Amino acid sequence: MIIEVPFISQQKAPPEWRSRACGIACAMMALEYIRKKEILSFDEIIKKGLKEKGYQGGIGWKHNFLACLGDGNAEMKDFKKVSLKGGIDQLALYLWRYSLPIVSVTSDNKKDSHLIILVGVTQNADDIVTKFHYHDPKYKKEKRGAYREMDIEIFKERWRQLAIIFNRPVA
Repeated sequence: MIIEVPFISQQKAPPEWRSRACGIACAMMALEYIRKKEILSFDEIIKKGLKEKGYQGGIGWKHNFLACLGDGNAEMKDFKKVSLKGGIDQLALYLWRYSLPIVSVTSDNKKDSHLIILVGVTQNADDIVTKFHYHDPKYKKEKRGAYREMDIEIFKERWRQLAIIFNRPVA
């Protein structure tokens, strides 16, 4: 199951913010999908975040600030109190409800954190999650960053068990 979500690269942020704009890019993708209309620009979100102390030097954009961009349709989730499998199953359930989890993962170097947005899930015949599909905003080109796949074993190693869930408003 894959949700059609627009891809936005963090490389479109102002040059001085590009390396720190993964969370903003993910929130923009979620908002564009949920609202189906024009959203704030990188510049507008950065200005708003700095004014509201949504950015913490050395750490990055605060998850509660990114959730607030959802105007009541987003919530922060800490899955550290549930089993890893239970958290993964909950992420899959959100996707089946067409809600979009932005998840915190370790970056490729395993030292830094990075945010990606889950846009789909693959499950086997027993409904066990086998992989997640995601957009990675670090890539400039959509063909490299959109609809990537992460095997569940790799996801288990990299997921920090934190997420921001952008819920699709009930009509």
